[in-house]
Amino acid sequence: MGLNYKDHARELGMKIPEEPLLFLKAPSALIGPGGEIVYPPQSQRVDYEAELAVVIGRVAKNVKEKDAAAHILGTPASTT
Repeated sequence: MGLNYKDHARELGMKIPEEPLLFLKAPSALIGPGGEIVYPPQSQRVDYEAELAVVIGRVAKNVKEKDAAAHILGTPASTT
């Protein structure tokens, strides 16, 4: 719904829509490293956008940068 925000529409040089614009980000859009991107066959327009997610694997507070990877679930440095 990005263009529904006036600042974002202005930033892109686009006019504000008269009706809300919606788009779908289905749960199947989430893939892991090396996963295959599958376009739904009924798609008429597919825009790309990347999001980054990190799953924290254990309680952490004031972690030093050099120790951060040990707290990320699924990395070789992690322990749970």
